[in-house]
Amino acid sequence: MIQMNNTILINDQGTFKGGYYILNENRNTEPWLKKDDFFVTLPYDNSIKREIIEMIRSSKSSIKLCSFIITDPEIFSEIQEVLKRTNVAVFILTQLDTSKFSTSLLSEEEMVENFNQVHLDIVKKLYSNGAHVRATRTAHAKFLISDRVKALLTSANITTPSLKNNPETGVYVSEPNAISHLDNLFDEIFQNGTEYTGFISASSNKQFIVSRKQNISKNAIVLKNETKLKFTFEDHKQSLYKEIVKTVENSIGDVYLSTYSIVGLNSLPEFVNAIKSKIMKGVDVYIFSRGMNYRTDHLDSCTQLAKLGCKIFGDIYNHSKGVVTPERGMIFTANIDGNHGLKNGFEVGMVLENDQKVNLESFIKWQINTAPYVFTLSPQKSSYFSYYAFYCKEKGITPRQLPDNLILRLSKSMSNLANLIDDTPCYFKVKNNTISQLQIGKYSYHATLENDIINIGDKISVRDFTLESYLLQYKSAKLIFE
Repeated sequence: MIQMNNTILINDQGTFKGGYYILNENRNTEPWLKKDDFFVTLPYDNSIKREIIEMIRSSKSSIKLCSFIITDPEIFSEIQEVLKRTNVAVFILTQLDTSKFSTSLLSEEEMVENFNQVHLDIVKKLYSNGAHVRATRTAHAKFLISDRVKALLTSANITTPSLKNNPETGVYVSEPNAISHLDNLFDEIFQNGTEYTGFISASSNKQFIVSRKQNISKNAIVLKNETKLKFTFEDHKQSLYKEIVKTVENSIGDVYLSTYSIVGLNSLPEFVNAIKSKIMKGVDVYIFSRGMNYRTDHLDSCTQLAKLGCKIFGDIYNHSKGVVTPERGMIFTANIDGNHGLKNGFEVGMVLENDQKVNLESFIKWQINTAPYVFTLSPQKSSYFSYYAFYCKEKGITPRQLPDNLILRLSKSMSNLANLIDDTPCYFKVKNNTISQLQIGKYSYHATLENDIINIGDKISVRDFTLESYLLQYKSAKLIFE
């Protein structure tokens, strides 16, 4: 950075401060080899969806489905057929509080136009056709129980991206007592732990959702049972989180973990301390997550773990979750998220043994070996720009071109932003084909492009996440303070 009076020159040399995902030059491209009794979603392997459909079609007496969101038309159609043509009882436990539908809990590709209304419409139609529907504000678990004797636990939501493209994992619950535990847990929460219990139609295009207070007892037997099923249900029980921590703490070898996101570590001190303790004892900790350079909360947590010594890798679409060590393995529905789910939501997990544990370990190691991204502290700017070019190509995004001799104009009172613009990737936001905002670090500012100059205005109090976002990429740029 070169300063001359009221002008500062920056260029693409040097590094960005902090941690970011950049291209992994050591990746390989071997395909995932299918395993028995271990199901996935990948673009070329939709075995989770296949098993869900088979369970729905083969059910004789009851179907119990728990999913954060339901928007996949094929699964909807399968359940509709059951309701119309059989006497199978269908119970659905889901989320009806649309304020919870955010990128903290949903992937960006699941948040298509009107996705929340599609979910509500599907649930309403299933309810109208005879399904028993209830919802809790904290439901994020994903599982399916058929006839009370067969259960599939998976990381996948009942959405088309989760069942067709996003990396997801799922297993059948193998032990009868764990199946019974999950079945009883569903019943307890469905009957006593739900706030939403039905619909009242006000017109052909408007309905109200019937709400009530929870009536679940902390002394409920299902909350006290101990099996290979682990779960979190709000402040009633957090055996899932405790099992993840214990799995890391008790490992004598390398730890492998897969998650969609890593956020809210300040609320997960036991997890952080377990990671830190293992690394200090010479154990390697490998983490695979979605490489979200556009989420500062995710980057902050990844940076914290990378500074402890974690080796972090990522891809564009990951949504799988699990942890495995030489001694133990577990698949679960929660993200490593101290804000939503892991300690205060409804999430489930299953301790794995034998082939299921081996297969989970193989999958996470395969994800790491083929990862397009590696998380790096203080990466070269040129490496970050290369990452962005790859990201745009994979997502089918055409980057917006800015003037070659980029000029940013700011008021003199904003001189403190100079270092931040030079040290961190910035993104400009576009609305109706016009630049309207510039994201600098964690904050966004009003912005306009006039005569090849980006004018930066006041800080924005509420960010608009619906805007198109493009990296502020440059060979050189001039910052003018007036």
